[in-house]
Amino acid sequence: MVEETEKAMVKMNIYVPTSLHGPKESDGLYGYLVECEVKDKKITLPHDIDDRFCYYRNTTETELALHGLMEVLGRITRSCDVKLFITAPRVRQALAQDFMKSWEASGWKNAKGEDIQYVFAWQALAERIKAQAIRITLADKSEKDEYAGWFETEFIHRLRKEHTVSVSGALAEEDGRPIRLS
Repeated sequence: MVEETEKAMVKMNIYVPTSLHGPKESDGLYGYLVECEVKDKKITLPHDIDDRFCYYRNTTETELALHGLMEVLGRITRSCDVKLFITAPRVRQALAQDFMKSWEASGWKNAKGEDIQYVFAWQALAERIKAQAIRITLADKSEKDEYAGWFETEFIHRLRKEHTVSVSGALAEEDGRPIRLS
């Protein structure tokens, strides 16, 4: 029975890079792309390139990666096996070492008993993974991310565009959080 379930599970590669690197707050972008095979044909989603990016003000690499991961997992409508290509080291480490289980068991506190950073994002991510029966495997760092160069080019282009576009032309919130460029 397990084998039948595993055969029925859709396999996807998900790429979630960010334009930021390190813990310093700055303006930045996340991007994402889903790759899967349908009837022996490799397809990438979403089809509209602008739907693959979101710009945030005053954020960190970790926060961007969590938002990007939530966005892409929110678009998945069935159980699946995911190979995740993600560049944010704190998110990679938390997923690789299954920190979410221990955080949840400890009331979302770290080993020192302190609230974890971005607790609401981590809680939402844990719930989404459970509710949708998503199995995540991290891509090995040695595995080639064939979209890395493309994402870097897009980040540069979109960040330049943001600095020349009036914020009033985008969607903004009072606290400076997501601004979706059109």
